[in-house]
Amino acid sequence: YERTGNPMVAFQSNVVGLSYKHIGNPCPAPLPEALALLPLTRPASPFPTGSTIYRSLDGKVLRYQRFSSEQTTWITLLSGKPGSGKSVLMNNNHFESCLLPGLTRLPFIGIIDIGVSSSGFIDLVRDSLPEDMRHLAVYKRLQNAAFDCVNPMDTPLGLRKPLPKDREFLKNFLSILVTAPERSGKPYEGMSDFVGRMIDMAYLRKSDKLERASPVTYKPGHNKTVDEGVWKLSYPVMPATTYWELVDVFFKAGMIYEAEVAQRFAVPVLDDLVAVASDTEEVVPEYGDAKIEGGRHLLPTFITGIREAIANYPVFSSNTQFDIGPARVISLDLQDVAIEGGDSAKKQTALMYMIARQSFMKKVAYSKEDLPHFDPMYRAFYDRMINEIVDEVKVMAMDEYHMTKGQVGLVN
Repeated sequence: YERTGNPMVAFQSNVVGLSYKHIGNPCPAPLPEALALLPLTRPASPFPTGSTIYRSLDGKVLRYQRFSSEQTTWITLLSGKPGSGKSVLMNNNHFESCLLPGLTRLPFIGIIDIGVSSSGFIDLVRDSLPEDMRHLAVYKRLQNAAFDCVNPMDTPLGLRKPLPKDREFLKNFLSILVTAPERSGKPYEGMSDFVGRMIDMAYLRKSDKLERASPVTYKPGHNKTVDEGVWKLSYPVMPATTYWELVDVFFKAGMIYEAEVAQRFAVPVLDDLVAVASDTEEVVPEYGDAKIEGGRHLLPTFITGIREAIANYPVFSSNTQFDIGPARVISLDLQDVAIEGGDSAKKQTALMYMIARQSFMKKVAYSKEDLPHFDPMYRAFYDRMINEIVDEVKVMAMDEYHMTKGQVGLVN
């Protein structure tokens, strides 16, 4: 073997895992060729451990740990052709979020879906919970109907006007609502500021804190939950008793759900914006001659847009009827309300995504900076809530987001 070497040793030294010795003589490789062999562009995982194992295209194991301290912010984008498993992966990530080590309660998970792909995840969570906790996971297929109404003008419990961030959402939402579909959500010049003014006036008119206001008075028989709350407390109802008064009474008695339901009838609805914009004493003299692009008058454009929205979108037209209650894992299926098509369909889809997102965010989007906006009577309640949710796991997921393409107002 002096000239050729031992062929068996040569074979063995090239069998993976059979021997750590090699028959060849070691020598340094040329640097350009060595650099080409280094895994500089090969994917790698930043997580030393992970409850989920992925695999790269060349078969390398990649560990993945959701909400690891290795990252401070989590934004996950999934893309791929139809049928490639995007929704399956998303559901797997959601379920993993429910099983994270150290959790003592379900995380807050809000899913905006097109179709039933998330319903299986919700069923899995519900079936894994005790009987008395299954209400914490909710799947709802939203309909553009009055019985599923979500009032975009709802406010946090006890608050007579929206928080600044909620006011911005509402101003953006209403601006899109009254904007022609062919403008892809881009408001008319000057419309957003006018909408903001109408929002402020509508809440002032429905407040019970001003002498000139006209708060909504309680109507017995209008809502069973409110009626039962009044009966339970034996509260003396007068013709001038307002829903805001009942909100405070229920809250003081620890009847939080009854207070939330009563408040739905205390806040303004879209029709109140029409009444405010038609005010001949304050609004008409100030804005009656104001015009927007194309020479159209501002006031009639706004009023017509709101009236058309009330007719076209019953789901936004009145007091909130759709109730997710104390649910923490929520999936809103927009299959029947988010449609593909022309400009009108795209506008409707954007509005539905916006209201679905807001329905979840108003459960979790609070901070210490919001506390000064609340009445002292409610401040301790929100302080305790913020302390509880600040360290909670929170997930906001949107499936089929490409259907909102081109709607600039949605991302503002």
